[in-house]
Order: sequence, then structure tokens, then C-alpha cells
Amino acid sequence: MAVERAVFPLARLLAQHDRDCMTTKEFYERDLYAWTQETARLLREGRFDKLDIKNLIEEVEDLGSSQWSRLESRLETLMEHTFSISRI
Repeated sequence: MAVERAVFPLARLLAQHDRDCMTTKEFYERDLYAWTQETARLLREGRFDKLDIKNLIEEVEDLGSSQWSRLESRLETLMEHTFSISRI
């Protein structure tokens, strides 16, 4: 049990070291979730000069496209169900 307690702080320390040594672009290429968390942190702190702007723009555009596609799909389904009910 004492070994476990010693290992976890070391793992956290190593993770922090990796975070400090990696650029946000490297986060994006290696771990998308870590990249999103790091990007959110940088935005909250107002450290805009450290942002991976190219990939941030791409992700925001993809998110918008994805949401639009989901909306279109659900509207199609709604219209199909409405049409089939009206034929009854």
C-alpha cells in the first residue's frame, strides 16, 4: 500500500512534466482529450499566445458541422414520422 501511494504522486508529477514539455500541437496529435483540456485551461487563463490556433479553428468548425448534421438527421426522422402518421 505504501508503494501505491508513492507511485501515484510520481505518475502525476510525470504527467505534469509531459504537459509542461509538450506544445499544444503535440497534445492534439497525441491525445485529443488532453488537448481539449489544455486548450480550455489556456483560454480560461487568457494565454491566447500559447493556443494551437490552427487545430482550434478546425475543431470548432468540425463541431459546428457535426451539430448541423445531427440536426438535419433528426429533422428528417421527425418529418418521416409526421408523414407516416398523417397517412394513417
